[in-house]
Order: sequence, then structure tokens, then C-alpha cells
Amino acid sequence: MTRRGSWWWVALAVAAGVGLVALWLWRDLDSRGDAGDTRPPPTDDELRGLRRAHAAELDELHALIASEPRLSIVGDDRVEDCWRGRDGTWGCPGAKGLDERGMLDHVGLARERWTRYRDALSSIGGHRAERDRDGRVRVTIYGAGIVTSGTSKDLLWSPAPPTPLVADTDRDRPARYVVNYAALEDDWYIEHTSN
Repeated sequence: MTRRGSWWWVALAVAAGVGLVALWLWRDLDSRGDAGDTRPPPTDDELRGLRRAHAAELDELHALIASEPRLSIVGDDRVEDCWRGRDGTWGCPGAKGLDERGMLDHVGLARERWTRYRDALSSIGGHRAERDRDGRVRVTIYGAGIVTSGTSKDLLWSPAPPTPLVADTDRDRPARYVVNYAALEDDWYIEHTSN
């Protein structure tokens, strides 16, 4: 084989190695849920139906997270600054590899309250309840993609109507980054973000 021919095989082997590493990284991200849902986003009509069918659970999530003295995020994969890993253990600043009890002790959340969050989130197909600094409460329902290119649809409780308020977030989506809201009832809204 000529020297020129051997370079071809080296380049091919390097390209295959890079491809395998990229595939492994994507699988790793996707298995943690970082790439998001594989299902299509829910429609506004589906989210309206979810609000009607699960008003009690959504109102409970609102009441729970709004009354937390120290926590602003509680979900199945994240509680404040602790994240659940692929292996099921929790990583918190200064404390890695915690089991569920260790994570709850770290953040100061009672197991009974944690169970209430998880039951309510599970019943609606949600992932997290978050309280913003301005007192709004977001229940994460759907998210896919990455920061620079993704879509999310959540339910938002807000004491004041958010802007821009549209009739239906499924219609006339701009091609660029957008956040818009559609009214439900009792200070609840659909929040759609897309870029």
C-alpha cells in the first residue's frame, strides 16, 4: 500500500471515532432527558383539557411551591440546585451521589411533601413546579431541543396577565424566538416558547 493510501485509512478511522464519540454523547444527553420529549408538543386544546381535568392537582402544585420557604424548583429531575443523574442518584453542590433521602435532607424538603409534588406532577404528566421571583408559578409540561433551538409548552399561574397574550399559541408562530401566552381560567395560562 502506498503512503497516500494509508492516510486515507487513518482519516477514515479518525472520522469513525469522532462519529462514535458524537453518537455516545448524544445518547448520553438523550438518556438524561436533556434533549427533551420525543413526543410532539401538546396543543393548546390538549392543555386546556389538562387544566380542566386536573385543576385540583395544578392548584395543589401552585399552593405547594408558592408556600415553600426556601425552594423555588421541585421536580422529578431537579430539586432546587440538586439534579438527578442517569443512575438515579442525586448530585447537589458539595454532595454528589446522594440517594433520595440524602437529597431531601440536603434541600430541607420533607418526604411527605416531596411525595405530594411527585404525585401531582405524575398525574398531569408534568416534570417540575417552579416559582419565579415575581411570584408566578410554572408547571413544566413539555420541552424538547437545546437552549439555542427548542420548544417548550408549560402551564403558568400568574396574578397578572403575561404578555404577549394571544388567542392560541399554536397559530401563527413566528419563525424566530418567541414567548407567548394563551389564557385559561383562574389566573392560569399556556406558556409557549420556541426558537
